[in-house]
Amino acid sequence: MKRIAILDDYQGAALFAASWEPLSGRATVDVYRDTVANEGELVERLSAYEILVLIRERTRFPASLLAR
Repeated sequence: MKRIAILDDYQGAALFAASWEPLSGRATVDVYRDTVANEGELVERLSAYEILVLIRERTRFPASLLAR
């Protein structure tokens, strides 16, 4: 089963803005309402996910983060 992380959804709107039902049984969706600025902490948080949904431009994704 795929794991999806929705980042920077500080308003808690992402799960209401789209129909996630077609993913039922195929993927799990976790919503993060905060922003993690520390690259090491972000790598730790996201390492289990295969799919990222970026809601805001708050979380930076420099090449060093993507390489990790």
